[in-house]
Amino acid sequence: MQFFTWFDGIFSAATDKARLISIIISAVIAIFVVLLNQHLTTRRENKKLHIEKLEEAYETCDLLVDASMSLYRSVAKGIREKTELIDPSNPTNDLSDKVTSKLFKLMMILKLHTNIYNEELEKLIAKDITCLKYGEPKNSPADGLTTSSAHLRLRGIKEKLHKIKKDIAQLANNI
Repeated sequence: MQFFTWFDGIFSAATDKARLISIIISAVIAIFVVLLNQHLTTRRENKKLHIEKLEEAYETCDLLVDASMSLYRSVAKGIREKTELIDPSNPTNDLSDKVTSKLFKLMMILKLHTNIYNEELEKLIAKDITCLKYGEPKNSPADGLTTSSAHLRLRGIKEKLHKIKKDIAQLANNI
């Protein structure tokens, strides 16, 4: 009650009360505008980051396909020349490491910035890459690595990456 009597004493004139109300309304509107601006700026920056990461994922898919093709060519050459694929001096190992690092980069981007990450797909692509590097599992019909089995593995990688690229493009269209 004392507050109201104090308030009434300070703002005894009707013009003073009107001025106070206009100040309060102006302050509320200013705060609302600042909060709205902050929300819109944050939303725009998040959208920009999301688009950048989708572009990076798409480009990484292309680089991964190119690196897989190089790995396939190296493996096919090694099969023709009968070189040991597991030999540390073999350039296939560097290519395989490059492909694997690009795969991990792609999956990290997809996991952190999209909803299209698929752990099963990552395992399948990693298995194809491993089979390109070390050959088919010992219990498979194609014991060791042949050019045709390497080609099938490469085609599997390309198909899976094509699916990821299609999902990325669809996601980018929805932004």
